[in-house]
Amino acid sequence: MERLGLDYGSIATVNPRIVYVQASAYGPAGDERDAGAFDYIAQARGGFASTNGEPDDPPLPSVVAIGDQSGALHACIAALAGLAGRAATGTGAKYDTSLLGSMLALQSFDIDNYLFTGELRERFYNGGTRPFWRVYRAGDGRWFVIGMLLDRAWPEVCEVIGRPEIAADARFDTYRKRMFEHAPALMTILEEAFLSAPARDWIERLNAIGMLAAPVQDHAEVARDPQVLANAYIQPVERPGGEPVPMVSIGVTIDDEPVPIPRPAPQLGEHTEEVLLEHGYSWEEIAELRAAGVIGPRGTDG
Repeated sequence: MERLGLDYGSIATVNPRIVYVQASAYGPAGDERDAGAFDYIAQARGGFASTNGEPDDPPLPSVVAIGDQSGALHACIAALAGLAGRAATGTGAKYDTSLLGSMLALQSFDIDNYLFTGELRERFYNGGTRPFWRVYRAGDGRWFVIGMLLDRAWPEVCEVIGRPEIAADARFDTYRKRMFEHAPALMTILEEAFLSAPARDWIERLNAIGMLAAPVQDHAEVARDPQVLANAYIQPVERPGGEPVPMVSIGVTIDDEPVPIPRPAPQLGEHTEEVLLEHGYSWEEIAELRAAGVIGPRGTDG
């Protein structure tokens, strides 16, 4: 950017009100401030890969581009902060959001826990060591998750799984015993019980008694999820010369109305003529630029 004359210092000289956001790999300071990185690299460097996967597996970066996605969200936050700051002070500023910094912010709960205690978070089989914060396989082979950290509905759970006698079992008669001291024994009981019915049945039964549960869905199932469709989290987007294409929205509503996706990403050069016309070029000048190869498709003859 400095070589192109587009660094913050050069632009701020012309327009001191500019809100300048740059997305770097490792931040604006340090020996590697000019180094490059991709999402996968940031997941490893930022610590996420070391915490993901089963205990006996190698470190496992996510196939979901969480580094890129969280980096983009932090860049958006930086831009919004810059606009708010400019509204208050009348001047702009330079903001940097990096893949590394974003990955750390995404994991702040676990990293802060290490900083306070000196203890690293372990990886656990099936995603956890607590019976009601874990993934289970049902009788139809499908997976579902229970996500409940409150002391809720223990007698009802015993009834639902067909084991009412364990409600008064001395191993499980307190929340701490169930979730920590005798968690492995309780998880074994739950694993066996859940094999007796399909995942959807267990999800309905558990939610009915206040024990939150949900299916582990793949992307095809997510795309058909009634709640996703009801909220237009996936919506059809019109495109010139073709049928509408489904796309994921930003997941925000305004006054209960989903924010629409106005158009797909532009094709290469789609708005070149429009932009040049807005900046005063005539059609003749645009034709000359195209003939000279300044705009338009790149030639294949070298």
